[in-house]
Amino acid sequence: GLKYIDNTEVISFEINNEVIKVKCLDVISKKKISFSTKKLLIAAGPINSAKIIFNSVSKINSCEFLETPFYYFPIFNLKNKQTNHGKALSDFYFNFSSNNNYSEAFIELFAFNDYFLKILEEKYSFLKLMPNFILEKIFQKIIIACCFLHSDFSHKLIMKKENNNYNYKIIKNSQQQLKI
Repeated sequence: GLKYIDNTEVISFEINNEVIKVKCLDVISKKKISFSTKKLLIAAGPINSAKIIFNSVSKINSCEFLETPFYYFPIFNLKNKQTNHGKALSDFYFNFSSNNNYSEAFIELFAFNDYFLKILEEKYSFLKLMPNFILEKIFQKIIIACCFLHSDFSHKLIMKKENNNYNYKIIKNSQQQLKI
């Protein structure tokens, strides 16, 4: 399983055989701690992930990260039919490809369900004052479209370590404007 350790900053890691030793700092007590694991997921954002990698693997002095552009927009169903008010993942998935079957964009459609309603209620507390049946009646006519482009259309962030200094460079992808 996955174990999350609160108030801990990962400084570096070492790989010996199939065991990964992770060196950390307890941010409250400022004590150095370490633990061992067989698998390590580094998801500290591009800047801190690069820093952890640079501190851990001396041969690596450059890391490249791709941005995946996400776009969300509502689709309103003005007909008298209601959308599926399920609790599932996406209801439909579209894959837009060019002539050579290369995927360039993806769109997933989600019925507006309880999950989205809880997110809205957390952000806009006044919605908690409205009766659920009214909110459900309104939001059953909304579909959320989640669109994202293939990573070939992504901007790049290149992090470099030079003489213990960290530098970055952003390379914008001029092809990001996809015409469908």
